[in-house]
Amino acid sequence: MRWKVQPWELTSERFAGVPRRLKDALGRLIGAPAEDVILANSASYGLHLIANGFPFADGDEVLTMRGDFPSDILPWLGLSGRGVVTRQLQPRGRVLQPEEIEAAFGPRTRLLCVTWVHSLSGWTIDADAIGRLCRDRGVIFVVNVSQALGARPLDVAVAPVDALVCAGWKWLLGPYATGFCWLRPELRARLTCHQTYWLTMLTADDLGREQLDLSLRSDAGAARWDLFATANFFNFTRICGVD
Repeated sequence: MRWKVQPWELTSERFAGVPRRLKDALGRLIGAPAEDVILANSASYGLHLIANGFPFADGDEVLTMRGDFPSDILPWLGLSGRGVVTRQLQPRGRVLQPEEIEAAFGPRTRLLCVTWVHSLSGWTIDADAIGRLCRDRGVIFVVNVSQALGARPLDVAVAPVDALVCAGWKWLLGPYATGFCWLRPELRARLTCHQTYWLTMLTADDLGREQLDLSLRSDAGAARWDLFATANFFNFTRICGVD
């Protein structure tokens, strides 16, 4: 609040340092390099990056769980105009078991999206077993970890997960409209990025130059997918702390 009231205190270092320190903290939390963390405003943000960027073909299939939180289902339903079929599997119990998912796999199944800890019941999926099934079948495994991360440990270096999305205001205890996602680099390489945010191509200091030579950077990495306005010092400093 003080930086907003006294904007001269919002230095270039703080402008860049807030999102950088947050990525460092989140990377340590999930066992990933900080440069692979994508800052978001919700779990939905990461799901839409995948849904809109993956090269789905007409007739491809996405599997979800009936009764899962709507965020985990709606992005895939939105692909129906491209011929992508979304099947909502009805679990026998509270959540899907590995054998139910294995039986549901078909020749055109490309992706499975489920919640690690079910938002409405607290029941937990066997993410390791399900992830191994997906690996064996070449199916992308996307997990919403919002109701678990911060209370349960996760190391993406060993977990058979291709992408995770997370809201920041659950067990991470951050403010509303915060979150992040992580995409395995191999998956990220298959996605088309439909956004070009200026802070992924330049720094705030570049604006002081007399002439800007605008061009697209090829080395932006995961930052290319960051939420716009990553210098969100109102919310992000409350997660990572300030100097």
